[in-house]
Amino acid sequence: AGGALAGTDALLPRARDAAERSGDAWAASRLTVQLGTMHAGGPDPAGGLDLIDRAAAQAEKAGDVGGLIHALGIGAVLACAINRTNRGRAYLAALERHDLTGYLHGYLVAQARAMEAGMSGRHAEAVATIEASLADSPPAPRTGLLLMLGSQATFLGDAALADRAVVLLPPPHERGLWDPAVAGLMASQALLHGDREGLVRGARAAHR
Repeated sequence: AGGALAGTDALLPRARDAAERSGDAWAASRLTVQLGTMHAGGPDPAGGLDLIDRAAAQAEKAGDVGGLIHALGIGAVLACAINRTNRGRAYLAALERHDLTGYLHGYLVAQARAMEAGMSGRHAEAVATIEASLADSPPAPRTGLLLMLGSQATFLGDAALADRAVVLLPPPHERGLWDPAVAGLMASQALLHGDREGLVRGARAAHR
C-alpha cells in the first residue's frame, strides 16, 4: 500500500504539470485540487490549502465555473477539517457568490457549512444543514454527513439523533472510504445510551 501511495504522490504532480503545459485548465485545476487534498491531510496542511487556492484561480481564469465551485467546496471542507475555520469561512463566502442550484457535489457545501457551524458552537444549525442535504447526497457522501450528524449528537448529548444517524446509514458496500469510520459513530451511539460494552467495542473497531 505504501508503494502505491508513493506512486500516487509522484504521479499527481507530473500529471498536473503536464496538464498545465498543454493548456488544459480543466484537468489542471482538478488535479491541483487532488494534490491539495493530499497535502492538506498530511504534514503540510497550509500548503495543501494554497494548492486549492491555485486550483480555484486556474478555474476562474479559464471561465470554468464548475471547477471554481468544486475547488472552493473542497477548500471549505478541508480548511474546517484542519481547524482553519476562518479560512473555511472565506471559502464559504466565495461559494455564496455563485449559483449553486443543481451543483452535483452540493454535499461538499453542506459538509463545509455544517463543519463551520459546529466548530463555531452553532450545533442546531449544523444538524439542520446536514439533515437538509441527506436526501440529495449519493450513498458514500451521505455516510460522511451521517458521521458528522453523529458528532453533533455527541456534542448535544442527543441519543435520539445518534440513533437516527445510525438508522439512515447506507449498507456497508455503498459507504466507500467512509465505512471504516462508522465504528466511531456506533461508539458515540453507545456512549449516549450508557452502553459501556458497545462503547468499548466501537472504540476498538474504530482504531483497528
